[in-house]
Amino acid sequence: MSGPWFDAMVRTSVQGSVLAVAVWLVCRLAGHRLDTRVRKALWWLVCLKIVIGMAWLSPPSLEVLPPSPIPS
Repeated sequence: MSGPWFDAMVRTSVQGSVLAVAVWLVCRLAGHRLDTRVRKALWWLVCLKIVIGMAWLSPPSLEVLPPSPIPS
């Protein structure tokens, strides 16, 4: 189950996860010193990264079966 679509999906998932952990750590370590709007913007950036990463993926190619002959 390996291919360019699968590889891109895995890469986007891993990068999104790493970014989410980084944002969580920043929010956790900064505590109340970080403005709520900044926290919200950081989480929206995580979501945007994942959505844009998924949007650039092309759908997997599906093999189409040839039409079966119609019995007379």
